[in-house]
Amino acid sequence: MSLTSSPISSERGDLTDSRLAALCAETVRRAFLEYDERFRAITLRARERFLARDWQGSYADAAERLRLYARQMEKLTEQTKKIMGTRLSERSVWTGMKAVYSSLIAQSPKREIAESFFNSLTRRVFATEGVDQAIEFVDTDFDEAPATPLDNRRTYSGASIHQLLIASLTDPATGFAGEHWCNLDATARLAGERIQAASRASRPRCLSNWAGVSR
Repeated sequence: MSLTSSPISSERGDLTDSRLAALCAETVRRAFLEYDERFRAITLRARERFLARDWQGSYADAAERLRLYARQMEKLTEQTKKIMGTRLSERSVWTGMKAVYSSLIAQSPKREIAESFFNSLTRRVFATEGVDQAIEFVDTDFDEAPATPLDNRRTYSGASIHQLLIASLTDPATGFAGEHWCNLDATARLAGERIQAASRASRPRCLSNWAGVSR
């Protein structure tokens, strides 16, 4: 019978600080991408849940989204402990790990969320009181978020509120055709009346506040 050393044992004992930091940073990045993919998959079910009037399914999805982060973080914490072993508390490794991770998420449009994800891991390992800028993201490492290439806004105008509501609710771009709605015309008319009533009710108060400031 022959004995072979575990790859994890070799990694945590033999790797330099920089290589161990890079390995752990990549592990965190993969965990974040997996979390984000699962979160998105749950969220994309919302449309079908709504169309099917599956309210119980919608509640279950909401609960699953809330539990997902904790489950993913527990899994990542165990992975990190196995990789780092007795070096788990070496802050020099974590400092390098943060730097490598920052470079890995540099082009991500969700990099601020990814930074918070990394912070959650450090807090689980170190139970930090206050903040430790060397091993966690206090301010984002980036000046501004990447530009979003697509503008998903749609504007409806030139008609009554009742008609605008119908136009927005049956716009082909939303995927909701007219047959998905029951009593759409009457419902949109009632909603339009309520919007107009709320607008009229708030207008005198706004004018009064403006007059008070003018005086």
